[in-house]
Amino acid sequence: MCRGRNRRPGGWWWIWNGLDRLYCGPFSRYSAPRPRRSWTTSPPWLSSQRRSRLIHRQRARTTCTAGPLRFTGGRRMHLVAARSKRLCMPLRLAALSSGIPQTPSDVPRQRFNSKQDWHDFLGSLGDKPFSPYQLRQACYLDIEKLRERPLLVYAAKFEVPPELGGMVQIEIGDVDGFTDLVSAAAEDSGRCDVLIHSPGGSADATERIVNVLRSKFDNITFLVPHSAYSAATMLALAGNEVILHPSACLGPVDPQINGTPARALKRGFENARDAIKEGGPEVLPAYVPLIEKVTLHILEICDDALDLSKTLVRTWLADYMFGGKDDKEEVVETAVEFFADYDLHKTHSRPLTFDKLDGLGLNISKASGELESLLREAHLLLSGSFEVTPFVKTFENAHGLSWGRQIHMVAGPPSGSGPSPPTGGMR
Repeated sequence: MCRGRNRRPGGWWWIWNGLDRLYCGPFSRYSAPRPRRSWTTSPPWLSSQRRSRLIHRQRARTTCTAGPLRFTGGRRMHLVAARSKRLCMPLRLAALSSGIPQTPSDVPRQRFNSKQDWHDFLGSLGDKPFSPYQLRQACYLDIEKLRERPLLVYAAKFEVPPELGGMVQIEIGDVDGFTDLVSAAAEDSGRCDVLIHSPGGSADATERIVNVLRSKFDNITFLVPHSAYSAATMLALAGNEVILHPSACLGPVDPQINGTPARALKRGFENARDAIKEGGPEVLPAYVPLIEKVTLHILEICDDALDLSKTLVRTWLADYMFGGKDDKEEVVETAVEFFADYDLHKTHSRPLTFDKLDGLGLNISKASGELESLLREAHLLLSGSFEVTPFVKTFENAHGLSWGRQIHMVAGPPSGSGPSPPTGGMR
């Protein structure tokens, strides 16, 4: 019970927060439910005479119009007691979240099997508020029940303006999110599922994330409902198993330098070198602009980045997916060269579906049955939430932990500084 006093004309206000979750500022997460004193009839601070009158009137009045606050997640009720000269007037219950399921078990949950189901659901709401996280939470709980292990969720929005692309990539700040998820998991689990949906990002940040996950879990399965590209593919290959939705894919792990594939930069210099060697000084002016744009030390950076990607994938495959197995060197090396071969894939965003990965001998399988449906639903709810909220990245589990990064676009004059910096907050 949270008892508070507002000095407003007309009386006293007591606020019961119940399952309310708190907004704690940028990059905060939901707090645990507040501890509260439990009473089922009337507040204990009322006299017995007033309490009996209150109980009678409270049972007669169970609903009223909503109060001055609006809330779209959790349960919040106002218990309003107005002062008078002789007795405390009856409490009025103002349920601000009327019509919203407060926990996944309140009512049989609605299933989302297609994008049309999501849009139909939004259309049926009208002006009614709803909690996107509660919809996702119900799906996560079903996955945990089916898989019998904790589920950690890391998802990012793909469709963002190019200048904001860095906000959705795997970066060093994501280590905090995975640390929270790992800390919130059961101590004796030893294994977990990680649902990942990401366009990729930094290889060194990915290495930090793998270390965080492996500090607690010996057996990790990565669930890919839609896409895990670049560094997200590297992260998935650090698991003991990868399960793809039939429509999902991984991607090549060849590195990029400032958005350009490292192999393409190197090949450009190699072509220029060969042309100058064959054509002599006469062709040199044609390649001067290329040489001026990119300094020669970039070649070393390209080589180092490619070596790092191969080394990390090779180490993780050998230690985790093929840990304890004999004659694994050939299979691991074949897989590493396949994922890192830009000349084979032609583009860094080439989708590597299950059919292309099936012959590599890796522990990668395709989801079927109920897991297939749940992975599809999880992606629909995540992508739908990204559409209706300013969030572009989220860290979640099935037990109340949910926070992420959001971007607010601020309109301004052409000479202004553009979008405001990204901020984080409660989901």
